Amino acid sequence: MIRRFSILTTQKTKSSKMPSAKSKNVPRRNHRHTSSSSNSPSNNSTKNSLNIWPSDEHRVVTFFCKNKNAINLDQHIAPFGTVKQVRFLTRKNVVLNRIEMSTSAEAKSLWERYRTNLLDGVLEVKADTYHTLSPNNNKESPKKVYEDHWSAEDIAKGVENGDVLTGRLRINPKMFKYAFVSNKVGKDIVIVDLEGRNRALAGDVVAVKLVDQSQNLDSPEPVSELCNEVESLNVAPNNDSGSSENANSPPGSFKQPRSFGKVVGILESNHSRLASGKIEIPKRGNPLFKPVTSGFPYVSLNQKDIDEKISKYDISKVLFTAKIKSWESDHIFPKGELVDCIGEAGEVATETTSILIDHDVDFQDFSPSVTDCLPKDLPWMIPQEERSKRRDFTKECIFSIDPSTARDLDDALHCRKLESGHFEVGVHIADVSYFVKPKTELDKVASSRCTTVYMVEKAIPMLPSMLCEDLCSLNPGVERLAFSVVWTIDKKGKIYSQWFGRSIIRSCVKFSYDHAQSFIDNPDLDLDKPGDVEGDDVRYPPITGGFSLNLIKSKVLQLHEIAQNLRRQRIDSGALKLDQVRLAYTLDAESGMPNGCYKYVYKQSNELIEEFMLLANISVAHKIYKHLKEQAFLRCHPEPKQNMMEDVVSHCNEIGFQIDASSSQSLARSLNIAAGEDELADCRKQALFMLAIKPQQLAQYFCAGAVEDEELYRHYALNVPLYTHFTSPIRRYADVIVHRQLAYVLGDKSESNLMETDASVLHKQAQLCNDKKMNSKSAQEQSINLFFTLMVNNFGPLECRGMVMYVYDHSFDVISIEYGVVKRVYLEELPLLSFKTDETKRTGKDLQVNVLKLKWPTGDLEGRNKVGKQPPNYEQCGEGVEQTIDVFDIVDLVLFKSSPHSVRKFSVSIKRPDENAVTEQSTTARNSMF
Repeated sequence: MIRRFSILTTQKTKSSKMPSAKSKNVPRRNHRHTSSSSNSPSNNSTKNSLNIWPSDEHRVVTFFCKNKNAINLDQHIAPFGTVKQVRFLTRKNVVLNRIEMSTSAEAKSLWERYRTNLLDGVLEVKADTYHTLSPNNNKESPKKVYEDHWSAEDIAKGVENGDVLTGRLRINPKMFKYAFVSNKVGKDIVIVDLEGRNRALAGDVVAVKLVDQSQNLDSPEPVSELCNEVESLNVAPNNDSGSSENANSPPGSFKQPRSFGKVVGILESNHSRLASGKIEIPKRGNPLFKPVTSGFPYVSLNQKDIDEKISKYDISKVLFTAKIKSWESDHIFPKGELVDCIGEAGEVATETTSILIDHDVDFQDFSPSVTDCLPKDLPWMIPQEERSKRRDFTKECIFSIDPSTARDLDDALHCRKLESGHFEVGVHIADVSYFVKPKTELDKVASSRCTTVYMVEKAIPMLPSMLCEDLCSLNPGVERLAFSVVWTIDKKGKIYSQWFGRSIIRSCVKFSYDHAQSFIDNPDLDLDKPGDVEGDDVRYPPITGGFSLNLIKSKVLQLHEIAQNLRRQRIDSGALKLDQVRLAYTLDAESGMPNGCYKYVYKQSNELIEEFMLLANISVAHKIYKHLKEQAFLRCHPEPKQNMMEDVVSHCNEIGFQIDASSSQSLARSLNIAAGEDELADCRKQALFMLAIKPQQLAQYFCAGAVEDEELYRHYALNVPLYTHFTSPIRRYADVIVHRQLAYVLGDKSESNLMETDASVLHKQAQLCNDKKMNSKSAQEQSINLFFTLMVNNFGPLECRGMVMYVYDHSFDVISIEYGVVKRVYLEELPLLSFKTDETKRTGKDLQVNVLKLKWPTGDLEGRNKVGKQPPNYEQCGEGVEQTIDVFDIVDLVLFKSSPHSVRKFSVSIKRPDENAVTEQSTTARNSMF
């Protein structure tokens, strides 16, 4: 059963001068003082139009109308010349009347006349950036939609003279018209339209020519006819968050100086060109494949090829997969073929398969050539010759601490107090590299999958289950091969010596985090007395090896003390950790549908494991880099995107928070200070962390020999010079590589463990690991969103508290405190009397900030119409319940099923504040902040 939460609401009644309307959903900046204006739609529309006529070749003017019959344009156009052709496109509730005149001069005159003097029923008049509606009247030479790709020679010349750069294309999943390619110093080159992307897909390595496109950035509408065509068909309407609230970029997306470019060549087609989606049969032309996710184009299908494949399905209810086969420069959409039917849309299994396909996750069963690489003689025993090469820890009290549901146990620990008073602490990691030999079919599939992908209801393993759940998993009571790091360390975390080597271990017990936490919470409890154990809520698993529960508890407590000191030192040294709400689900055993969710609580027992895994990774990074300068396989974390971080800092500072982002240490400290210490501190911290996460870049694997500047090796969040991944080889191929490198450094140069020595090959593998890691992360996020949406659809509406993060002209972003999801609330969708922007002075600060003023009707809201995009005049709409929406206000949220229904998207609204309520708590909390 889903809880409903009591809600705090911020209600303010003071009215003030209304500022002029800015372009919709551009975040409201503070310190701006603008002139008054009415609620007329013309104020918004003229702002968004290009203020120059694109060129002497352009002949198209677009009239954005309220509906198709809103106005007869013929009589208004006739005085300006001859109309060559007209097209109508419907986008949601707006109709685009696209008029092509015979000459550019005629079109320009028409545009100049009506762009600032809107006709009744017309929302906006724009100059189209494509010069004609038809490809070309010369049928023998059709107009190209995209530029031809450059030759390899021309690209090489462009790179040499600095006009062209190369890199991987990234597509903004929440605003798919924008793509990015990073240059050598990590700055993004922005590609602002689909023509500029020139048929490249996410992950492709492309050649990009720098161009000047800054004049197009004032308009939130698509910047080309191609974008308009695609938009009109609702191409890939769903985004990765499963909601439409992110249709606009974060504040200041292009406020900083940016470089812009266009793709002139595809050097590597890394995208699979495969996607999931539905089939649409238009009245004219070929059937179209409509992808589920953004960033993938519509695909034109051959009617004859698909007739047999779709005949037995109701195509409105099922999802298919399709693959791009070709994409010519004179075709808006690529040509492709239908591959398979996934299943009925809305089913958990179908939607999960769709997510995996769209993120290029290999979820097929392992082939016979792969399973042939596994041991044949079962049960498997450690060969005698292998024992002689390894250090024996089987007599040591070794144990694992993992999630209760874990089946692939990568790591285990031991702790032994020495006569000196110091401790011997060992981290033992599954020796996957013993079983996964280089150049084998097993190695090839692991190196292509790169990672285990964790969905809500299942995991897609990197390795066959014989390895990840049995032979490599450090299960209790059985001997296992391990790679170990052992330190002599004191309780304050000071290291006196360290040892690396292959080993044999036998774990005595598998603890969950709850088990370990019970030791930490009850240090004096005598667990060897049956009465005490029975009095405890935790049921402990059986222990092998003759060790007592009290003995293991004492070792956990010793490790806990060391771990807390290590953690304190890390934080004091500048480590940054931006925690987010993490949801876990309970699933129905038969249907697989979610029947409950809860916040995953990160405990001190989690911190214990985290600290020693970090210490092992850092230690191994220094070891391999010391001996393998060129080949060392490392992991860096670049500093945040400077322009985005400056926007976040500016946004926070302008509303009264002094955020210092000059280093990870200063950022961590200032965020914690800004959160305050009142009753809303945790909520505020969550919102601030979410803001600070946006500019953060993903950590990256790299080969040291491929990166010249050692400053780029640093891990920003951990604030350490060298880092790698060593501790999870069952689920990460990068760790397998590092194991091989460490073995080589320790003297194992046998053929079976020979590592790859070519830095360029290693760096290419690092890039693939990065891509697969990013795809895995995105797939996991979509899986979580899928199950949360199912929760909302099946058990909603859900009521919860939210904190406002950004305020726009017609909407605001809010984070759900209970669930951690960020949504955008559109005022036009609410049953308001009216709304407007307003200004208020921040208490205790010399700051004028923009806020939203909402006026709710009194009485029953049931069946009341939405206020719409052009609300009535605020002052003249009558009496009502007024509410002010300001950054970091607490609001009542309602999460509910979207219409039309979708399992990838849910909607959000806010509740009207109580007419007689005085929300002193929220007001007092806000005043104490500023």
